[in-house]
Amino acid sequence: MFSKFRNFISRHKRKFIFTGVVFAAGGVALHYARKKLLEFQESQAKEFMEKTRRIQHFESTERTCNQAIHNLYSSVLEAVAKLYNTKIILQELRERAKELTTTQKIDLWDQLLTKSFTRIVTLVYSLTLLVISLRVQVNILAGYIYKEIDKVEKNCSQDIQNNYLSFIQHFIKDGIRDLALIIRNNTERVLRKYDLKQQLTLAELEQIFWSIQMAVNYEIEHSEEKNLAKILLPPEDPQGNEFLQKMLSEAVDMLETDEVFSIVTHHVGLGFSAITDEVANFFSSTTTKTLNNNVEILNEAKDSSASLLNISQVKVALAKLIPIIDGLVPQTVNEKPFTTNVLNFLINSDKIKMLGANTYEVFCQ
Repeated sequence: MFSKFRNFISRHKRKFIFTGVVFAAGGVALHYARKKLLEFQESQAKEFMEKTRRIQHFESTERTCNQAIHNLYSSVLEAVAKLYNTKIILQELRERAKELTTTQKIDLWDQLLTKSFTRIVTLVYSLTLLVISLRVQVNILAGYIYKEIDKVEKNCSQDIQNNYLSFIQHFIKDGIRDLALIIRNNTERVLRKYDLKQQLTLAELEQIFWSIQMAVNYEIEHSEEKNLAKILLPPEDPQGNEFLQKMLSEAVDMLETDEVFSIVTHHVGLGFSAITDEVANFFSSTTTKTLNNNVEILNEAKDSSASLLNISQVKVALAKLIPIIDGLVPQTVNEKPFTTNVLNFLINSDKIKMLGANTYEVFCQ
């Protein structure tokens, strides 16, 4: 029996060896496949956890940024109000109406016209720049913080973070003033073409804002001294902290891109459209409305025989639009004016959110 078994083994020796090799190779291959599968699963799990952590950190960053924007809204409003206070002119027109000559009244109305338009344009620009600048700055900082989460030695200390975020104060204290001067000069040039008695349609009013925007954009875009980055951020300090200056330089580079300028232009234009829409409410009114400390605005009367009024064809004297434009700027932050709606629109803008997300993605890698 044993000899038969030996003979069987001898006759099929090669087959047994081959089969053994096959099974051994299969075992090795299976072990290798299991190992690779485990590594892949671990890699996928790690990547998923990393992505989840990054998303959560970004969402937290966005909430922080939104809160900072809301907190700084009052500072922007106050800065603009200090530069162009129309209360004094309005008070003089009311209290000295009988004493003033026609020439003096016209001069005061011209001043009020320029200040009212300059103020609302400056506020729209300032809110737009505030939101976009903070989106860029905060996401650059957040990207660096995320990269250093697991590091023992961190470049982004709390002091560095506070100093970096305080750069926005340059815009509040100096940048808005420089911006307002550019806007005022260009507003005066545009409004010089119009007479106080000139009748305007909504389209013609929008054309005024468009002309001001084109002039302001051209000056900012072609100015080396007063471009967007220099309006928004302080100059670099060679003696300052190296890492802090690096982040400042990167923020400047981002704000000087054509993409950012295009986003600013787009949203400022939408802000002016919102102004026109707000004024349209007065065009369609048949009653006398009181705005801005009882300055009365008499809107065009409707034809009683007309069933529908085409707002686009209604004309109102430029002088009657001044108190409406002036009344759009809130006197206090507690008011709920249209500018608050503009701010919320900017905060929720998909284009600006995407800019922030792209910035974060670049700097967290």
